[in-house]
Amino acid sequence: MPNLSLDVGDAAELAEILQFFCDWLAAEHGGLGASLQRYVGRPAGGITQLRADLDRFTSYSAVAAANRCSNHASD
Repeated sequence: MPNLSLDVGDAAELAEILQFFCDWLAAEHGGLGASLQRYVGRPAGGITQLRADLDRFTSYSAVAAANRCSNHASD
């Protein structure tokens, strides 16, 4: 995996917006699955897969922000 560097504030903001989408998808029990399938045009794992991907990316962003903070604290 390539090395990616994000500003601490950007990583935290990215984690927040991804968490917002995760929470929204978890709370929405209506027609989002059908809407996603129409938008994508084929089965792509649906809402469950999208939520798993968002959770993973949220975790990566949070870890990146935490690592950057701890690296700056030791400077």
